[in-house]
Amino acid sequence: MSGWAIAGACIFSHPKDFTPVCTTELGYMASLKPEFEKRNVKVMGLSVDPVENHAKWSVDIGEATGHAPNYPMIGDTDLAISSSTTCCRLERAKARTEGRAIDNMTVRNVFVVAPTKRSSS
Repeated sequence: MSGWAIAGACIFSHPKDFTPVCTTELGYMASLKPEFEKRNVKVMGLSVDPVENHAKWSVDIGEATGHAPNYPMIGDTDLAISSSTTCCRLERAKARTEGRAIDNMTVRNVFVVAPTKRSSS
């Protein structure tokens, strides 16, 4: 958030691209973006899938829900963000992947970041 002139952020994680429930959730968040903008809040999505997948999936989300993602979607393929938050089941990551992202590793989570840069989930 450094350098952004915003009141806060809403960062939400999803387990896997191209899944039915995540598709509807991301489409719904896109439909709510104008409400976040009224409050000067930045919306961002997060998963361990690569950004290239997010770009392809955005088309499907738009077709399925009528609202393609209109916010950034972070590809956390190296687990840098997920492992430093409650988005990731670390025991599972360490036991099965030796630090690599696996399907459905991230859990659904929402972080609200205040202008003070403090977050809560």
